[in-house]
Amino acid sequence: MLRRILLITAMVLAAGGVALASPAAAQNYGGCTATVSDTTPAPGQVVTVSGTGAAMSGDVTASIGSTEVGSGTADTAGEFSFSATIPASASGTQTLSVDCGGGSVDSVTLTVAAATTGSGNLPATGSNSLPLATVGLAALAIGGVVLVGARMRSRSVSL
Repeated sequence: MLRRILLITAMVLAAGGVALASPAAAQNYGGCTATVSDTTPAPGQVVTVSGTGAAMSGDVTASIGSTEVGSGTADTAGEFSFSATIPASASGTQTLSVDCGGGSVDSVTLTVAAATTGSGNLPATGSNSLPLATVGLAALAIGGVVLVGARMRSRSVSL
């Protein structure tokens, strides 16, 4: 009889534990968290997008606006790292959206530097005219001396 009471009590406790248990839910890894190797890239520059919280072995994509700029696959721990190319037309403040799958998205603000053309140095134009200018000034000086000498001679002859 004592055995039956203990058995019934154990069954009631087990049933109560099952009834009061919380329902099963998906693992929450804290959501998608992404970082970029350079937050001030130039247009056309390749940056590394890395982070955590992606779906296990799932696809991860990065985009600026509606343009996909890179993609990769997360490992079994939900960590990812892949290359993304900043569009050549991008400039100013841009938002890089990283879709980790399963509706988990993170974004990183980038400041895309203006595209530069050339080396930044001015091109060499014209010519080196210093030797020619020196010869011209010397010729003017000699001409002036000859003129002064000729006037002095003509005055001394006329006196």
